[in-house]
Amino acid sequence: MPSSVSAIITFLILLLQPAAALGLPNPPILGHRQCPTFNLTLPASSLPSPSFNLTLKHIAFAFGVQNYTCTSLSPVPVAIGALATLYDIAALSQQPVWPAVASSLGCTYALLPPSASLDAPFALAYVPVLGHHFFSAQGSPSFDLFATGDRLQTRRVAGTPAPGGACANAEGRGAVDWLALEDNGLGWSKGLKMVYRVATAGGKPVGNCVGVVGDAGVVRSVYVAQYWFYG
Repeated sequence: MPSSVSAIITFLILLLQPAAALGLPNPPILGHRQCPTFNLTLPASSLPSPSFNLTLKHIAFAFGVQNYTCTSLSPVPVAIGALATLYDIAALSQQPVWPAVASSLGCTYALLPPSASLDAPFALAYVPVLGHHFFSAQGSPSFDLFATGDRLQTRRVAGTPAPGGACANAEGRGAVDWLALEDNGLGWSKGLKMVYRVATAGGKPVGNCVGVVGDAGVVRSVYVAQYWFYG
C-alpha cells in the first residue's frame, strides 16, 4: 500500500477515535452533516459564484470513471457520461490538515485502475457514503444523495480547465475540467439547486481512437473530484 494512503488511513482513524482516548477535545463526528455552519469557501476558479440565496449543503469526494465511446467508426472518443461513488467529506473539510490530505488522496486514487471497485477502496472505507453520481437516460449529470434524501439532475452552466499541476491518472490521462452545474428544471431534483465539480484528477480520454479497444465500445478513464452542493 502506498505510504500516502497509509498516512491518510491513519489520519481518518484518529478522527474516528473517542476524544477521551486521545486526550483531545471532542472532534467533529464523521457523519452526514449539513455545511452552513462550516464557513467553507469554494476553491477559487473562473467559474461563476453560487447565487447569493444558495447555501452550501454537502461536500463530496468522488471516485469513479468518465466513460467514452471509442469504436472503429469513431475517430475521437465521445463522452457518454460518468459513474462515481460520492463520499461525505463535509466534516473532514473543516480540519486544518485537510487541504494537504485531499490533494494526496486525489492523486493517489486517480492512479487506481479502471477495474477498481467504486465501493470504499483503502481509506475511504472510513468515510460515509453520501450517494452516487451517474447520467440519466437523457444524458443529464445526476446525483442521488441517498444518505440525506437530496438529489440533483443538472445541466451545464460553465466549465474551466483544471489548474496546471492537476494529477493525471495511471494511464496518463489529465484532469477533467472544473464545472458549474445547475438543476435542469425537469422535476427530478430535491433539496438541491447547484453543484460544482472542482479539485479534479484524471478522467480525460485518449486523444484519438486509433488502436484503442474498449469494453463493448466503452473506454473508461478513472477520475476523482470534489463536488460542492448548494440548495
